[in-house]
Amino acid sequence: MDSLVVDSGEMSGYRYAIVIQPLGHLCGYLAVRPGHPWYALDRLDAALSEVRVHGGVTYAAKTTGEGFPVPDDGRPAWWVGFDLAREGAYQPRGAGDYPRARVVDDDTFSEERAIALGEVAELVRQASEAARWRTLGGL
Repeated sequence: MDSLVVDSGEMSGYRYAIVIQPLGHLCGYLAVRPGHPWYALDRLDAALSEVRVHGGVTYAAKTTGEGFPVPDDGRPAWWVGFDLAREGAYQPRGAGDYPRARVVDDDTFSEERAIALGEVAELVRQASEAARWRTLGGL
C-alpha cells in the first residue's frame, strides 16, 4: 500500500495534508514557503525542536513529486511534519499489518483523524507565530 492523503487543504494560508502511511499510522504535514523561518531547516534544527506537536517534528524536507503523496502546486514549499506512529496508535481495518497499532472501526479512525487535524492546527498556529516573530525582527 502506498501513502494515501486522507485530508488536505489550506488553513490560515498554509497548505496541509494528513496522510496514512503504508504501516497504517497517520502523519500531518504543513508547507512553509521561502522566507518563512522554518524553510529549509533540518528536522533536528533547534528551531524545529521547539515546535510542540505530537511526538515533535519528525519530518522536514523539500519534497514534491515522486514518493510524496501530496501533489505539487508549482510553488516552492518545505514540508514540516509529525507522525502518530506510537505504541497503541490506531489504524483502520485493512490498512496493513502494523503490529503495534490497534485495528479500529471507521468511527474510531475518524477520531484519530480529528486528533491529527488538531495537531495540524497547532502546527499552523506555531508556524504563524514564528513568521510573525521574524516580521517583528525577533523583538
